[in-house]
Amino acid sequence: MIYVERYLVAQQLGCHIVRIARFCADRADEPRKAFIDRIHALPDPKPCLIAYDFSVFGVVLPFQGDTMNPVGHNSLEKSSREQMVGVSTARGTLRDIFRKGFLQPLNFFTLGSNVYYSASPSMHRAAYEHYMMPHTFEARRCTTLEEVDRIRRDPGFGGASLAAPFKVAIMSLLENLSPHATAIGAVNTLLPLRGETDSILDHANARNRAGPVNKFYGDNTDWSAIMTCLRRAISPRNSVQPSRTTALVVGAGGMARAAIYALIKLGCRIIFIHNRTVAKAEEVARHFNQYAIDQGLLGRQNEGEQICRVIESASDPWPEGYQQPTMIVSCIPAYGIDGIPAIAFRMPPQWLRSPTGGVVVELAYEPLITPLVDHIRKIREDGNTSWVIVDGLEVVGEMAMEAFELMTGRQAPRRLMRRVCNETWEKTSAPFQPQR
Repeated sequence: MIYVERYLVAQQLGCHIVRIARFCADRADEPRKAFIDRIHALPDPKPCLIAYDFSVFGVVLPFQGDTMNPVGHNSLEKSSREQMVGVSTARGTLRDIFRKGFLQPLNFFTLGSNVYYSASPSMHRAAYEHYMMPHTFEARRCTTLEEVDRIRRDPGFGGASLAAPFKVAIMSLLENLSPHATAIGAVNTLLPLRGETDSILDHANARNRAGPVNKFYGDNTDWSAIMTCLRRAISPRNSVQPSRTTALVVGAGGMARAAIYALIKLGCRIIFIHNRTVAKAEEVARHFNQYAIDQGLLGRQNEGEQICRVIESASDPWPEGYQQPTMIVSCIPAYGIDGIPAIAFRMPPQWLRSPTGGVVVELAYEPLITPLVDHIRKIREDGNTSWVIVDGLEVVGEMAMEAFELMTGRQAPRRLMRRVCNETWEKTSAPFQPQR
């Protein structure tokens, strides 16, 4: 058959993918099937094959499976003379894959003790609609690991974003952890492992498929979202210099751990931690100081030094011998947990005297204008220093995008998700809060 010969020529030329389109006037599919069967019978390795028939009405093509379906772009205007006129878009093909059962609708969640205000569900739902994926996403209040365990063992469970108090507590219940989650000591993304083998690639390819699950994977995307926001906001005069740049992290929970890891990844080697419970701050500092030693981050000239140090009291002056912080990340929740009231923290003015200003990242977004954001605004309005404020809504948008890509394996529609994030806040919270 001439098409087999052309395929073999393409193989000899070193092609990785071969697309063969045949003009035909009827819809008989037997010749195409016979051709594909002959190609499948050839010994491996061989190029991937895309084979379809087309006519004056466009592509005459039965569904080929979950890969290698010819697709067109949404923005392309189709002409009656174009052989691809009948081809579905990538979104339409993905919808067909779900309809034909190659992939199954799944249920995704945000799980935590205070998730009623979460903007994540609306962002994920908008992304699912964009890709025509029939998944669901909801924020569900959970207070115990037993509740989380019941949710995650459902055959239709697709994944979950974890909030307090589960980010650290769940780690011992997971069979596989990403290197980032291990280094941070906290998990914010929970995924089922449904691959047929122990290969992580096999598990990744099993995303968007329902079924029984007994193993789970934990990852942390908080750090990459924080790092993205910091990198975007840092001015050239405050560019990170490992031997000089100083950072401050307020808090010692799972988000604080992610913030410290993000700062380390940015190259910062002088990080101060302040927390209401000093012992917890010291525990986090020890964790990352040991991580720095294990990774050889300090170098011989700084051997014996520490990356993380603890400031015990908000009344303490800024430590002598260190520059004022130019990167500040507040990881204090704006709400109480398990009956414990929210922390009424006020940033000490003696810690905000950087002559070049810097970046302040506020992770809380309910309310969006926290005391810290309001304080930094007043400093900026007085004209003393130039501070860039990254509010919690900007950070949570980045976190949702990272989680969507990890959970579905699809590239996040970033512009859409940012818009939906802002619209959700404006509808639900903006009328009752100071404006951004």
